[in-house]
Amino acid sequence: GALLGGRARGGRGGAGRRGLATMPRAVGSAGLSSLPEELIIRICSSLDCRSLASMENSCCRFRSLVRSGRLWRNLCTSSYECLRDFFEDRNGIYKCSELRVPDVTHSEHILFKRLARDVMLATEQADQEISLQALIRCAVEATTTDHAEESVQNVLSRETRVSRSFYNLCYWSSKGSESCTHSDAITFQLSHPLSVVRCIKIRPFEAHFQRGSPIYSSAFVRFSFGTGRCETRDLVEITDETEPGGAQDAVNEGWSEISDVYPMEQVNALQTFEIPPTLCCGGFVRIELLGKKQKQDIDGLYYVCLSHVQVTGVPLSNFGMVQDAEEAVSIPLLHYDPPPFSCEKATKQNLEPEAMEY
Repeated sequence: GALLGGRARGGRGGAGRRGLATMPRAVGSAGLSSLPEELIIRICSSLDCRSLASMENSCCRFRSLVRSGRLWRNLCTSSYECLRDFFEDRNGIYKCSELRVPDVTHSEHILFKRLARDVMLATEQADQEISLQALIRCAVEATTTDHAEESVQNVLSRETRVSRSFYNLCYWSSKGSESCTHSDAITFQLSHPLSVVRCIKIRPFEAHFQRGSPIYSSAFVRFSFGTGRCETRDLVEITDETEPGGAQDAVNEGWSEISDVYPMEQVNALQTFEIPPTLCCGGFVRIELLGKKQKQDIDGLYYVCLSHVQVTGVPLSNFGMVQDAEEAVSIPLLHYDPPPFSCEKATKQNLEPEAMEY
């Protein structure tokens, strides 16, 4: 790029044009394979998944450089911040149950190539809204809960009206607050530790048993992905997040991906919040309910209540989490487990990275 730019800045005369005209022939005659290894690795480091796979399959020298340069690992960690944090904080990919490769470098190479491939394909499917699945495994906790029977577990039900028995409720309720800027948060565990999330759907709760059937929605919502804690801040403090070392930094610790803030309507309907395809590494989602719109007549306090929540996207079902038994402190490690039919059909040829199609 610098060489080409220097030629172009040679002026408007014929020398500049002749320099540009001879560039393709000079490079073509020398060949890319004649470049120094450091330069080839640098070029490969800027390629996307499919281009790097093509480069690796083009010749034995490039295949060797891609493996020795750990370029598939670099691609995963440079393209996705959450994966970089995961592999820095922990040991990263642990094992592949179908591989019997004595060479550790070769085994790691295969694993990271498959991880890059699966993330790319899942992201493309989520972007095109193909094969979207319900991802929530269970509700974990909420920052506040008004009564035990109004548990956050209730939002996984599709019921929208309370039955005759108030011990079988269909909604979650926060505690009341005097300020409408007070915020709450709820967290969910997803069915897979690696998933690409595409949209989140939320239905505020309409209290049909109260006068006027008020709807207890929040003013805004925001979504976080990773392994952080179920915490949030007051709505007026959200603007302080950009300040380094601010109070919000601790609240967001562990949440590697945080969405924009979206307004919520005060209607009894399943509201869809479409987000750019977002890789959730760790398997937890936090929904921040920022601000409250509805005051309860009986006590004059503001509440937020939800009757249903959905998280949809594309899971990376071949990757899971295991605990490292050798560590004094239990550390989750990412491992690769292909479907059983892949193990039965596996051969030495189709386990090689160069045989994998993109």
